[in-house]
Parts: sequence; C-alpha cells; structure tokens
Amino acid sequence: QRVRGLALLVGVTAISGAFVAGRQAGFAFNTFPLMEGRLVPEGYMELRPLYRNFFESVPSVQLHHRALALTTLASVSGVWVWVQAMPLPPQLRLATDLLLLAAWG
Repeated sequence: QRVRGLALLVGVTAISGAFVAGRQAGFAFNTFPLMEGRLVPEGYMELRPLYRNFFESVPSVQLHHRALALTTLASVSGVWVWVQAMPLPPQLRLATDLLLLAAWG
C-alpha cells in the first residue's frame, strides 16, 4: 500500500516537472530553496480561474514542483527506513537501495 502511494507520488512529481520544463519555470526561479529571495514567490496563485495556476503560472508551477520533489524525497527516504527492518531478498534490498540513491542523486 505504501509503495503504491510512493509510486503515485513519484509519477505526479514527474508530471509536475514536465509542466516546469514546458513553462521554462526553472529559468525564472533558478535558486533554491528561495525563489527570488522568498519562500512563496510573487505572483503565486494569481491567475483566475484558480485552476489555471496549476498549469499556466510560472511561480505556481515551480513552487508546486519543489514541494512535490521534497515530499517525494522524504517519502522515498521514509520507505527505505521502513523496509530496512524487513527480511527482504537481496534483489529487493538492492532495488530499495537504488531507489534511495536515485532520489538523493
């Protein structure tokens, strides 16, 4: 169950990254963790109707992707810690180690 949720989170994060690339939001806000010196950038959620911000607003798309990426990193790390106490076959242990490495890499 947890692994399915993690897979969904990874997928949503990847899709969010596609919106960042499509809007070229990475060029507008290329510092981390702050975006132009702020945690929440100017222009966040300003488009109307509000749903447009999730697809068209550069500040919103970038902030959402950053939040999803950090949540994904924390979730991958949490699942890795959780499975360490389990008796896993070597191949599955290697898969979890590689997932952690990819998330932090």
